[in-house]
Amino acid sequence: MATVFPELPGWRFTVTERSASVYEVVAHRDRGGSVTLSGVDYDAVLEQALNDAAAMESGQAAEATRALSPDPTGSEEP
Repeated sequence: MATVFPELPGWRFTVTERSASVYEVVAHRDRGGSVTLSGVDYDAVLEQALNDAAAMESGQAAEATRALSPDPTGSEEP
């Protein structure tokens, strides 16, 4: 069953224990986009998923992805 957090309207979070003490959080945004994380610390994985979803809402995730993407020109200069 999905959980909705009032601070992130339009997002649904599902936590599944994939194996003994290994948790997967999948968050889906109603208007598209998702976050998937896994780890052994339930609270930490859920908190990180909430933070990542909030970053997507504020546009920071796209900026971070662009910053980590290699320069298509092959230049190593920032």
